[in-house]
Amino acid sequence: MDKNENIIEQIRQGKIDINNQQLFFSILLKGLMMKLKQDITIRDYPVPHIITHTGKDWMYLENKGYDDSQEPLTVTNEDYIYNTVPRCNVSPGGIDLIPDQLTNPYTLGMLQFETDDTVYSLYSEFRRMPLKIGVELKYITDSFRDHLELVQQIITKLTFIRTFKIIYMGQEIQCSYRIPESFSGEHLTEMDGTTTDAKQHTLQLSIEVETNLPIYSPQTVISADSYIYRCNACVKDKKIE
Repeated sequence: MDKNENIIEQIRQGKIDINNQQLFFSILLKGLMMKLKQDITIRDYPVPHIITHTGKDWMYLENKGYDDSQEPLTVTNEDYIYNTVPRCNVSPGGIDLIPDQLTNPYTLGMLQFETDDTVYSLYSEFRRMPLKIGVELKYITDSFRDHLELVQQIITKLTFIRTFKIIYMGQEIQCSYRIPESFSGEHLTEMDGTTTDAKQHTLQLSIEVETNLPIYSPQTVISADSYIYRCNACVKDKKIE
């Protein structure tokens, strides 16, 4: 039995849970933050989007290409990214399923996963589980001018429905989010020389990200080498019957 057949047998027997090999919501949130970082700039500077309430900086370090297999020569402190201005604090919220939008459970699709330093390409029947996740965005700027530029960029670049794509288990998955029709900001309006309040300006948005999670049927997994692809162009050109 070759390695492909052995992996397929383990999947069918339930020894390998094919639907829990990658963290879907981690990929989704990273894709959202990277998309927002590309779209929103202030004075041509990309605004970093970070999740702070996890208490960890692994998302930021991973995007920087940080290699945790190497021992650092000096101790570094990455907390400065949490205090930089401008920035956006991202707070993931609740996750809701949308069962009335479930797709046909017999669609055949490709999946890829890595184990023991080997990437396996397989095919399996799957269905897409529609879902949405609420996300709170809190933008922080240090001047009213930057605040106004931020509002203008949100209106010109993010209204109304925006889309982005992520790669999960070898599949390209479409995601979308909608910004609210109204949003408000906060800033200091009084200055008497004794004020100790922060002079930063904030702008908060509540968005909902909609996407779908492919759920594979372990019993239908086959090797990609066993899948016969029918090329419509070849049929049209009479290269195959």
